[in-house]
Amino acid sequence: MARLLNFVIAAAVVVVVVLVCVSASSSNQVDNGDKTTNNFVQESIVRAHQELTTRLYKVFARKDSGNLILSPWSVMSLLTVTYIVAGGRTANEIGDHLHINLLRRKEILAGFEALNDIFKSAENGTAESLESWNGAFVGESVHPRHRLQKILQENLNTYIDHLVTSDNADNNTDSNATTMERDDFKELLMKKTHGLIQSVLPPSVGNAMAVWLFNIMHFQGAWQTPFNPHYTHIAKFMADGRRAVSVPTMASKAMYPRSRYPALGMRLLELPYGQSRRFALFILLPDHADGLPRLERRLRQFNLESMLSEDHWVRRAKVYLPKFKFQTDVSLMKVMKKLGFKRMFNPKFADFSRLDPNKKKKQKQKSRGSQDGAGQSPYVTQMVHKAVIEVSENGTRAAAASTLRLTSRRYTETFRINHPFMFVLRDRNLGINLFVGRVTDPTSLS
Repeated sequence: MARLLNFVIAAAVVVVVVLVCVSASSSNQVDNGDKTTNNFVQESIVRAHQELTTRLYKVFARKDSGNLILSPWSVMSLLTVTYIVAGGRTANEIGDHLHINLLRRKEILAGFEALNDIFKSAENGTAESLESWNGAFVGESVHPRHRLQKILQENLNTYIDHLVTSDNADNNTDSNATTMERDDFKELLMKKTHGLIQSVLPPSVGNAMAVWLFNIMHFQGAWQTPFNPHYTHIAKFMADGRRAVSVPTMASKAMYPRSRYPALGMRLLELPYGQSRRFALFILLPDHADGLPRLERRLRQFNLESMLSEDHWVRRAKVYLPKFKFQTDVSLMKVMKKLGFKRMFNPKFADFSRLDPNKKKKQKQKSRGSQDGAGQSPYVTQMVHKAVIEVSENGTRAAAASTLRLTSRRYTETFRINHPFMFVLRDRNLGINLFVGRVTDPTSLS
């Protein structure tokens, strides 16, 4: 009998652009640590990521009231790459606000290498697939030392390639302007995100934009308890908590972990993937249709991590979940500055001396009153985040009605998700939040 497959697919891309106005030929030395790490280092990195999850979500929740999806781990991975190629006070500031400043560089590298190895182990199964992948495109004038490239490749799973020179990149500017090999990058992007994200970079980059750092994350998982497409129906959803829209809604009746939090005015539902239950989609549903803004305002007052990590009561439930697919495409620069990451965006104070070892010379020139060094140091000019999530049935070949043939006279709670809610797609074993967001209108694509 053919198996019923139901998938949630999510992907994210974060891009950082570092502006380099002069040539760079080498980088400062980066300590390469042991390829082993203890639990303390991994737990410290995970806790730092969990704190970043709350801070990121809270800032974006204040900015906009629409659908939202972010990948905290994708942002964390890219900031870590940025931290490794930064130096001086810039690196200290990134480390402080990432809450990894108490760890040595070699510990951070070893910790991320170990976590990436665990991520790769998820690709062996057919039910779930998880991939986190960093990349760096550098201009022809930038030549990081082989040691730095090796560290980025081996410890942080970073692909490194060069921008290419095109004489006709822009007929109105310098003929030596650099342009991205967009066909190659588009193919790479589509491959890594399985077609969910097709573009994230502009058509061309000038010769000043010499370094592009990015992270790509993709997740695909099959529900542990499948939703039978035969029971998918059109139902009402209170978009924005006040406007009724009709959306395709999936239905299932099974044993689900869930909890109720009267003090917060919400219920929590856990939808596991695969038989291992390593990954799960957590639904945080307010009791009232217009209750999501209030829940988000209290996000820091309750411990989100303790709620997600505790063992929830597994009970029988009828679950009604709307199908949805949307994407978020935002600039992270203002958000990062609000969170305290400021120096890396400032051409006067940014220190990426590991990419541009001449920075110290330029600083000395500026200190002597020379104008030649002004604005010539590498700094971050763009930081873009793009994420996509799709929750639906895919690959269905035969109806497995047995998933709804649960004949029990015991009490069955109805968990009807028919108004705005918050969600977290989580690696339960590691405590890593791969994606976090909210659905206010399942009919909207953004």
